[in-house]
Amino acid sequence: MGETRQQVDADGKPIPMHGPPAGCIGWIGGFGTYLRQIFDPKCGTTLAFSKRFGDGKPGNQGLIYRFSTPPEGCFPPSFANFAHAYPAHEGTVLVQIPGGNMISLDARSVRFPKAYPISEIEETVIWDLVKVGDEAHLLPVSYDKVMLLGLGAAQRVSAKIHQPPAFRS
Repeated sequence: MGETRQQVDADGKPIPMHGPPAGCIGWIGGFGTYLRQIFDPKCGTTLAFSKRFGDGKPGNQGLIYRFSTPPEGCFPPSFANFAHAYPAHEGTVLVQIPGGNMISLDARSVRFPKAYPISEIEETVIWDLVKVGDEAHLLPVSYDKVMLLGLGAAQRVSAKIHQPPAFRS
């Protein structure tokens, strides 16, 4: 099962589900797309421990890992109009202690071909406990993507969950 998006808006105006209106960038991926590409050993991703974070209370501490992938690793290609490219990826993941849940991802798609219209893509995803019915589930609660274009312009898309995160005990 893939991701779905509902109640999407741009500048406070609803976006039709068949695609973004003129002038808005569309997006695929983000919420769960990077899990396999970062953690599957077959993908050629390099993971390196960076540091611990937190205040020592359970749920408020974790580990930060840096990652990098080669171009044409397991990530899908980037598309710009009819062109496509396979950039390298680098960034950090935050893993919560205890439990081992990935709660944050900062990623950059880099080393695009010189003639490609995009020079870099930066993405941030945050996960938290969200109450669904009577249960709390670890789900993505925010997503932010910035595309830096070869001509010096930038485009941005962001998404946040409309439901407040579940209360932690």
